[in-house]
Amino acid sequence: MTHIPFGFMRSRVLWTPDQITTLGWWDASDTASITESGGAVSNVAEQKGGVDFIQNTGSLQPVTGIRSQNGLNVLDFDGTEQLQMSGNGSFAIAQPTNVSFISVHAVDVVNNNSDGLWCTTSANNDYALESNINSEFRGNVSMSNNPNLQLTPIQANDGPSIYGLRFSRTDSTTSAFIDGDPRGVVAMNNNLGPNHMIRLMVSRGTARVDGWWGEMVVLNDDTTTTRQLIEGYLAWKWGLQGNLPGGHPYKNFAPTV
Repeated sequence: MTHIPFGFMRSRVLWTPDQITTLGWWDASDTASITESGGAVSNVAEQKGGVDFIQNTGSLQPVTGIRSQNGLNVLDFDGTEQLQMSGNGSFAIAQPTNVSFISVHAVDVVNNNSDGLWCTTSANNDYALESNINSEFRGNVSMSNNPNLQLTPIQANDGPSIYGLRFSRTDSTTSAFIDGDPRGVVAMNNNLGPNHMIRLMVSRGTARVDGWWGEMVVLNDDTTTTRQLIEGYLAWKWGLQGNLPGGHPYKNFAPTV
C-alpha cells in the first residue's frame, strides 16, 4: 500500500484578512469593488460590507486601470486627488486604543512636507502619516495630543512598500513599520479618539501626495503575530516579499491556513 504524505492529501489555502475581524479592508486589485466612469473612481467598496471609500468630486477622483503592481490593479493619485470614508462614515476604535493600520503604497512626487499617505480625522486625538520633507517621502506620524513619530533612519521611503502603524495603550507606544521592519517608536500618552474617518493619500489638511495605493487593512489588534500575518499576505500578493527583513516569519513563504 502506498502511503501519501499528509501535505499532498490536503492543499493549503493562502491566508487573507477574511480569517480575522477587521475594522476596514479595502483592495484596489478587486476591480469588482470599484465604481468608475472613464477610469475616474467614485467608490471603493469595503471588502466585508463596511464603510466604503468615496469621492464625489470629479476633480478629486483617482484613476483606475492605468497602473499595476505585480500584475494587480492599483489606483493612481496625481497629487490633487483623494478618497475618504463615505458620508459621515467612521469606525470605532476600541478604548483603550490597541489598533493597527497597514497599507500598500508607492510615492511618485512630494512637494509639501505634509503630503500624506493617509490620515484619520476625529473629534480628538487623530493623526496623519506625512512626508516630513518637501522633496521625498521620509515619514512622520503627526499626532494630536500625542508625541509625533519621525521614522528612522532618516531616508527616502517612497516604496512601493507596506506601511504599518501600531497604536498601543497596552504598552503606551506608537510604532511604525515599513515592509515589516521597525522604523521607530514613541510614547503614546493618550488614546486615539473613539471614532475615526480615514482619508486616503492626503494629510489632515489638503496636502495630497502623488503616487498610488493598492490595499489597506485596519483592525483593533496591536499584536506582532497579526501584524506579521498581514505583512506576509500583502508582501506575497503585491510582489514585495523581497522587502521583508531577514527573520520575518513570512520572508520565504506566504501565510496559509
